[in-house]
Amino acid sequence: MSKKFMTCFLVAIFMMCFCSWAQAKTDLPKAPNWRFGDEIVEMKGVREFIPPPRGGYNEAVENQKIINSWGYGARPIEEIKDLLPAPFYNVISRPELYGDFRVNETEYLPPSGRYWEAYKEATEKYKGTCYLDEKGWLCNYKAGLPFPDLDPEKDPRGALKLAWNFLKRKQHDDRKVPGLADLRDRGGNVRVLKYDNIRMMFNGRLEIDPKPLYDPNPTGLDYCYSLPFVAPYGMRGIVPLVYRYATGGHDDFWMYLPAMRRVRRMAATQTQDKMPGGLDATWDSAESFMGNVLKFDFTYLGRKEQLLPLICSVIPSYDLNGLAGVDAFYQKRDWHILKATYKKPITTTDITFYIDPEMFYSCYSMLTDMRGKDWVFHMYMRGRDGDWFQQNSNMNMVDMGRRHISRCLLSYYHSNYGYSARDFSMEQLIKAYSAR
Repeated sequence: MSKKFMTCFLVAIFMMCFCSWAQAKTDLPKAPNWRFGDEIVEMKGVREFIPPPRGGYNEAVENQKIINSWGYGARPIEEIKDLLPAPFYNVISRPELYGDFRVNETEYLPPSGRYWEAYKEATEKYKGTCYLDEKGWLCNYKAGLPFPDLDPEKDPRGALKLAWNFLKRKQHDDRKVPGLADLRDRGGNVRVLKYDNIRMMFNGRLEIDPKPLYDPNPTGLDYCYSLPFVAPYGMRGIVPLVYRYATGGHDDFWMYLPAMRRVRRMAATQTQDKMPGGLDATWDSAESFMGNVLKFDFTYLGRKEQLLPLICSVIPSYDLNGLAGVDAFYQKRDWHILKATYKKPITTTDITFYIDPEMFYSCYSMLTDMRGKDWVFHMYMRGRDGDWFQQNSNMNMVDMGRRHISRCLLSYYHSNYGYSARDFSMEQLIKAYSAR
């Protein structure tokens, strides 16, 4: 028996044992329709086991002590109504529509690891060097948190600066995240999408060279973002591509359509449209908020202590008839609430999102439709690997009116690929994700 075979065999045994442990870390009962980790292969369209995170499992995160639990097999969910955003409570308190769900409270674990330390050092090093111009665009940014001493209530431009702190939160220099979206309507009909979520930063780079600024950068890019579709066959090869510029102004937004064999330039207003394939997210609301700040007015709504899934397990889970992340860890945090209001609304008037005061991540966001009603609620469960890299293993997006659910199970972050600007040309992306 070769060493390579024996190594692979031992790793496989470890993974099976780990996932069994991860599925049984509490004595509370598991709902019949819940699936965890390697059990997810039962989902239609899934044929491979989701691999472990690149940095390994974070024992401190995976072994958190649960203080209290609400929901399936635990205390009544009504007890924490005031500790959850109203749209989220309205969803998980109706298991007959959205499946069984449980909220497990743990103590907050502060961020750690060499990458977080590098971010803190960059924040201190470049403190006071960036500023907002008259339009509200961030200028002279290099790395770290742009406004570390911000008090949004006292600063006249506090809401806008808070938005920039969120957009420049600790992120990877580049990433490739394979994702699976299971789209379920109120009739129980299911559609499965597979895609890659890829991105490259041109500033704030602290992990791979060149850093902190990518050079050469002749067009002055802030970042490139693409969501190429892999399956089903009718979606395969569709390649959206967004360029955002560090110099401000409009974004460039293109989409390659393999059926037409043409690249189409998208209008700026189309960032308010839902993403292709029926995903319950707009281009501006992905990751809670990815909009161009020049298209919004920002209002600071204060702070509120609530439970949020900020330090979660990286084990993906879902209910066969409901949501993803059905038995996750939550922590009480006194977070910021920020509302972004479109200056020229087309389908959406506002995006309200909730921002952690230390890591500036967001776990919840809410879109309001043109009638002023809650439209789409987003929920992101933020896991951590052994290097404290962010891992989004579970994500939910719920269209409140249509009761349409997009539950996304993301493979673990493949970060620091060493992408170049050329990799984010449409020509290269079409070759990489050819439909034929």
